[in-house]
Amino acid sequence: GLNTPFTPRDMLEFNQRDMLLFVMNLYMNLPAFIPKTTVKFKGHLHQEITKTIELKNPSKYVIDYDVHLYGSDEFKVKESRVRMEPQTTSYFAVSIVPHFKKPIHSRLTFLSQRFGSLSASMVFNLETDVSYEGTAKVIPLETTLYEPLNYELEVENTFHANAQFNVRYYQERLKGEETYPEEESSHLFPEAFWSATDMVNVKKGDKGKLLVQFLPFVRGDYRCLFVFSDEKVGEFAVQFQGKALATAPFEKAFVQTESNTPMLKEVVFPLKNAALERGLSFFAERFKQFKSRDKKSTISGMQEEGQKYAVLYGSPFWAGPKELQQGEKEKKDKKDETPKAAPEAEAQEDRKASARAKDKKHKDAMVFPLMFNPKGPGLYPAKLVFASGYDVRVLEVE
Repeated sequence: GLNTPFTPRDMLEFNQRDMLLFVMNLYMNLPAFIPKTTVKFKGHLHQEITKTIELKNPSKYVIDYDVHLYGSDEFKVKESRVRMEPQTTSYFAVSIVPHFKKPIHSRLTFLSQRFGSLSASMVFNLETDVSYEGTAKVIPLETTLYEPLNYELEVENTFHANAQFNVRYYQERLKGEETYPEEESSHLFPEAFWSATDMVNVKKGDKGKLLVQFLPFVRGDYRCLFVFSDEKVGEFAVQFQGKALATAPFEKAFVQTESNTPMLKEVVFPLKNAALERGLSFFAERFKQFKSRDKKSTISGMQEEGQKYAVLYGSPFWAGPKELQQGEKEKKDKKDETPKAAPEAEAQEDRKASARAKDKKHKDAMVFPLMFNPKGPGLYPAKLVFASGYDVRVLEVE
């Protein structure tokens, strides 16, 4: 790209003087081919990004530049030649519509048509800095803990050719202001989002299908970015925003009493969380269906026994212990945690508890004392949330 008046034949016949002049010419002009700066094209995938380069001609002569792009052909210029009048400034535009998130590089060279240091050539590096934000389709999903939600995603090929999209996905659980006890076991549970497919073939202008599963084990908000990429065609992304709510109630308990009369109700609290076990069985199905994949279950050595549950009452009309310890026998000295019922009702409930303890069907469960304290006639619905560092359960009462 260096402009020089010498021909290859001249160089072969150089004497010492000519060679010295030629080397001086290289010394004065080659530094101009060192890129002056890197122009960053920051923007979004599939959206046009345009940058303008300022050119100045401080000399008294007209300078002509030939414009050349070396590297990726995704960068575009409208002019291949620029004329600079003496002591003027002009602006040269370069644009690109990126089809890939990874950085795209090119080199923009302005080759001077005047020989001499006053009209040196100029070189600029071009580089993209592209994000999916603003271009990725956002799909909200919501389900309860341990309950899989399957979503059939339409994969549309809007590119100019048939595509074989490789599927990658990146997910995270978003940290919010509210924290949950089961977060401490997050590393033991599988990732919430999952897909069995890692490649989708879609013809030009057609649509394909991708099944995505959302199976959360910890409450909160999730985000997952699915990237569909064909190195010869392009790529695009789809973002899922998942929300995990508390699990469905394991039981619904009913209490009926006279107005303004407290009532003590004992609820059977199973040692095993059936909803959690069902969720883990859905997770295990992933590996039964795809044995060829080099994946292993992360659920190993997880124990439910001995968990301590914090109890949250969803209504001021319902009360009971603030904590529940699995495997711990009921103790009478904890009565101060539960409002006292009428002596007759308490005695009756004691007899019921004794009979229940002898019943074999309760050998895998605990008895949870619950006090209902109405303030007038009517219905008093509530949801009690039992949360440990391992799992969550919900009891619905009315």
